[in-house]
Formats: sequence, structure tokens, C-alpha cells
Amino acid sequence: MTTTNKGDLSALTPSQRKRYEDSAKRMIPTLLRLRFGDAESLAQKTPEAQQLASVARGARTAWEQIHATHWRTLTDTTATESARLVRSATHARRQLKSIAERYESAINSAETKLGQLKGKIEDQLRPPQHAGLATVAAELRAYVRSLEPGAVMSAVRSDPRILDAVVSAPAVLSGLAPENWATARAEYLQATIPDTFEEYNDLRAAVESALTAHDALTKETRTLIDFETADALESHEA
Repeated sequence: MTTTNKGDLSALTPSQRKRYEDSAKRMIPTLLRLRFGDAESLAQKTPEAQQLASVARGARTAWEQIHATHWRTLTDTTATESARLVRSATHARRQLKSIAERYESAINSAETKLGQLKGKIEDQLRPPQHAGLATVAAELRAYVRSLEPGAVMSAVRSDPRILDAVVSAPAVLSGLAPENWATARAEYLQATIPDTFEEYNDLRAAVESALTAHDALTKETRTLIDFETADALESHEA
């Protein structure tokens, strides 16, 4: 991480120096990783997830560069105070624009892939189409509803036919409490289409990671740099 050299701090006003010291404390790598989506924790099972993880890491790197450039620029005594702020804002805008474009592209690709994976999951969970099998499934769900609450999940896990019957029905008809129904579905998908299920969950986590990183970059940058004042100064000079 590049930061302002300690000897340069004399060029800052007392309030600027206080802001610098406060912001520098938040630049610890572990804290940055968590604030910017923790991309390293992702399995990145698909190209789309890899692209999103790259965006999250890129946002973190962009913030480090924005932070370093901002404070280095403010200590440049060869330029006026107005010129320093305009220079920092110009650099930050380029970084924000680059990450925003990468983020939008990655999200669009992820949405397409998520749709494909969700389609496979829905096919796997589709209720039986044969009338006889549908009747058996309904009877199995009725059996589940007749059980004591404490015996439900063990019964569901004891027989693949019962598991199939409850996960292929809406939660309200499954005979399971909503949280148990969600658990049963996850166990069923993990057992039947593990690759698809894991890719789907990993990609959703990657979307969240990239969103967190993109939002953090925008928030941190706008807290650090007064863009409105920089715009006014740039317009005045023009």
C-alpha cells in the first residue's frame, strides 16, 4: 500500500492531517479486504464468478490508488490548493469510471449465467408429471404432515422418495416448516446436481462481493474527495 511519506505531512493543514491520519488507519489490508467484498473467500467456480471477483479486487486496488494519490497531491507545494483538489478529483473519476464499466459488464454476464443455472435447478425440482407419481408424492407429504415436529426431518432424510416429494412442492404444501423446507431443498440439490448448485451459490456470493466492493469504492471516494468543490474550481479556471 502506497501512502503519503511522513515527511510530506507538514504541507497539510491541521484538519487535513487529522483526516489523513484517520483514513490511514482504515487502510490495513485485512480491513480493506473485508470492506471490499472479501473476494479471496470466493470459490470462483465459473468464469462469471471469476470476473466478479476481479472487479471486487480491482475496486479495492482503485481505492488504494485514489487514497494515495489524493494525499500525495495535497502535499504538492508546487501547485495551488485549487489545482491539487482538481487533480485528485480528476484521477479519482477515472478510477471510478473504469470500475463502474467493469462492474456493469460483469453483472450483465452474471445475470445471464444465473438464469441458466436457476433453470437447471428448477428443472430438478419440478414436480412429477405422471399422475400416479404425483398422487404418491401427495400421499407422502400427507404422511410428513402427520408426524410430530421433532420427527419430520429424520423421516424426510430417511427415504429419497419422501425427500423428493417435499422438495418438489411449495413450502406451504410440503409439510415442513419454511426453514426445514429450505434445508431439505439445499440437501436435495447438493445430492442430485452438486456442480450446478455450487456454481449457483458461488456466483450469487460473487455478485454480492462485487456489489459490496463497488459500493465501498464509491462511498469511500466521495467521503474523501469534495467533487462539488473540485467541479466549481475547474469551471472557474476554465
